Amino acid sequence: MTSSPDTTEIKPEREKRLPVLFAREKHLLGWQGLTVSLPQNWNLAQFGGTHAKGQLRVDDEDGPRLEISWQHSSTRIDIAKSVARFMQTLERNAKKSKTRFVAEPKARVVSRSRKRKDQVTNFGWNGERDEPLGQGWGVSWQCPDCGRVVVGHVIGRGSEKPERVRELAATVLESLECHGQGGWQTWSVFDLHLEMPQEFALERAKLVTGKLELNWIRPHETGLLGWTKRDETISLTRFALASQVLHDETLTEWTNRVVKPADKKRAYDKPETTQILGHDAVCARGRIKDPRRRAFHFVLDRVFRQPRFHTDLRAWHCEPINKLFALRSDISPKNAHVIEDILDSIQ
Repeated sequence: MTSSPDTTEIKPEREKRLPVLFAREKHLLGWQGLTVSLPQNWNLAQFGGTHAKGQLRVDDEDGPRLEISWQHSSTRIDIAKSVARFMQTLERNAKKSKTRFVAEPKARVVSRSRKRKDQVTNFGWNGERDEPLGQGWGVSWQCPDCGRVVVGHVIGRGSEKPERVRELAATVLESLECHGQGGWQTWSVFDLHLEMPQEFALERAKLVTGKLELNWIRPHETGLLGWTKRDETISLTRFALASQVLHDETLTEWTNRVVKPADKKRAYDKPETTQILGHDAVCARGRIKDPRRRAFHFVLDRVFRQPRFHTDLRAWHCEPINKLFALRSDISPKNAHVIEDILDSIQ
């Protein structure tokens, strides 16, 4: 007697989503034309310099995790020699602190094909097992398009497995780009994301709990008639805890009390209600406070037939993320479209 075939239905297993590296979601950091994808709990901690030369540091809850430095150069740099000098500096610092330092001569972090650069030099080192700054893995190159020499250095704890940290460094540094596209640069920090024309340079940044403020400037033209020109400026401020701020006052009242007085150089008309990015908003036209400067620019506008600058203030309440935004701009009429483009890019 033969048994009948088993007709039990075999259900396919549900496809599982594989975990991301170290089970961390990612977010984008954009600063001075550089962009890099980071684990969610890594954030900008220190920054300095300009678009031409500078550095930044990214931390997690326990300390430094990523260092990036950059410098423009009009001549070709020997990247291998630059990395060798960098490693010698790290070794000297380790000797001074009497800690272990072992260079990894064949460190493989990022390949040339992945970075699309003809000069890519990898480096790595290991230190004390019980030190918070116990190892590092990095890459450096000179970009043939923008001329930047970039060094990216991911730092690991001494207790972490070197191979795991090297894999993390590869994931992070493969995403590192040294310039924007199409004449625009990405600025992205603490979940604030926007695009800015590359001609606008960062003039000042203030990143504190509850408030992010970024100010850019496009210097006026130099030359014989340079004294008749004005700098173009754009600033964006984001405030946290909007629901608490607006608990006892309207958006217009808050703008009159907080945003307008923050601009010491300009006076603004009475705000008008509007919509920005689908949110309740107010806008106001501004003018220079100093009567002498105002008269000076009025004469220049008449004599040289220059259209007047657009000095505007926009403030809005984004309820889904419970944030308040204020965008101030003082730009020439021919660049008025830039503000709308910036607004459309804000996330």
